[in-house]
Amino acid sequence: MNLMRKAIHQSLLGALKGQFRLSRGHIAFAFGKWQKRIFTTTVVVGLLMTGTLAVAHPSNLGDNQVFQTNNDLERTTAEVNSAYTSAEKHPGSTDAQYALAVALDRMGDLKTLRARHKFPYSEGYGAALELARNNRKSHPRTDLMGKVERLEATAAPDSEKTLWEFRDTARRYYGRARVLYQRLIALQPNNNKWQRALAVNYTKTNPGHVGIEEVRAYYQPALTILLRLVKLEPGNDEFQRDLAMAYETIADQVNSMTGSLPAEYDDALAIRMKLFRRNEENPLFVRELAVTFGKLGEALAIRGKWEAARDAVTDEFGLYQDLAARDPANMEWQHDLAAAHMDFAAIKDDNNGPGKKLEGEVLAHYAQALKIRINLIQMDPRNTEWQMDLVASHETMARFYNNRALNEKALDSYIDAQRQMSQLAQRYPNDRGWLFYQLYFYFSIGYENRQIQRWAAPLSQGGKFPEPEKFKAAAVTQEKIFKTMVGIIDTLVRMTDAPMKPNDPAFGNL
Repeated sequence: MNLMRKAIHQSLLGALKGQFRLSRGHIAFAFGKWQKRIFTTTVVVGLLMTGTLAVAHPSNLGDNQVFQTNNDLERTTAEVNSAYTSAEKHPGSTDAQYALAVALDRMGDLKTLRARHKFPYSEGYGAALELARNNRKSHPRTDLMGKVERLEATAAPDSEKTLWEFRDTARRYYGRARVLYQRLIALQPNNNKWQRALAVNYTKTNPGHVGIEEVRAYYQPALTILLRLVKLEPGNDEFQRDLAMAYETIADQVNSMTGSLPAEYDDALAIRMKLFRRNEENPLFVRELAVTFGKLGEALAIRGKWEAARDAVTDEFGLYQDLAARDPANMEWQHDLAAAHMDFAAIKDDNNGPGKKLEGEVLAHYAQALKIRINLIQMDPRNTEWQMDLVASHETMARFYNNRALNEKALDSYIDAQRQMSQLAQRYPNDRGWLFYQLYFYFSIGYENRQIQRWAAPLSQGGKFPEPEKFKAAAVTQEKIFKTMVGIIDTLVRMTDAPMKPNDPAFGNL
């Protein structure tokens, strides 16, 4: 008996001491809000982006995902240069000046969009760092800590600096466009098209880290213009939509600064409801109203107003259901419905610890979202955003199970997420982003195996439900994951030491 215990201790318990000790709460990945509609507002308003720089949600996509945005930037750069040439040739032409302002605005939009492509370096780097720390003694020959430290330069600080440069550049483009709009309006104060363009331009930037009143003062010029335009043409839907968007921009900015619900959300909702009642068949009005209800639900939830939050999210969900039912073949509407399922589940799950009945409803929403996202990928297997949505569904379900100590179910969900992620890693072998994601998910799988191993350990080792086979299998799996993660780290080190240039054929489209 003593020999058996000793043998088990030597051969199997190493993983309990080593690879995956850290509670994943310390490196928790921000997938919780992935299912929030990152691109919804952009799609709704067309080319004129409504998101401000301060509230832009990072999309957490890999290097290849920026390819389309880079192409658009290249084309728009040519348009800006052409517009500059035309404006210089025709300095007295207001049309040429307006065209230049629009081109500059468009460039700002694309720079803002590019700034949303935040790479997942920090979470993967955190997983690699903890793995190295936990294995200094058990695997000294791997020099894992030294390898991980070489990755630090390409982790979060580097990518954040790059993203900030894009945001700063976007602000400068918006500023140039604003000056042109103001000059044009000085020539023709009653030109409503130019007035509207200036008002929308104001909403695309932010005042920085200031107080509530400073935020409202910053956007007051936009509100003043739009309120006047709405008064002049109360039947103009575009003016109404712009005004609602301006109110939401202010509310989004001050939402985290006050304990009370920003009044601007109610102002925006009133306009969205008016437009919806005017034409309930207009999918644009339906979708924008759903977005507003979603924002209201989130704002109410963080203030602990669960009943009101659930009402708002219920309305949001119903609107997306209506859209999806109108045209089941519309993949964007199906995409929105899946996200609405995730929103609804999040509200129910966060409601002070749901009971068994509510837990069943949460899982039902997760299952529906998962089903929709699988169908979307089958229709468009190359859509990376939808692939990531599916990964997010699996990861969210894993966290749901993990919070309830259902480690085996959590492990299954993490494995599903990892399998989906591995497809992206194989498709883009030169993309560091997916490799960093791999590290995060492998660490999560290792962590769940370690939890299973702890309760399946022999009683003498503190196990609560001794199961030798599960105990042994979890240990073997952890060792395999350790080797896999080391291999990924080695690959990342090689890519860091010899980064590929944009014109390298092996780099793909970038």
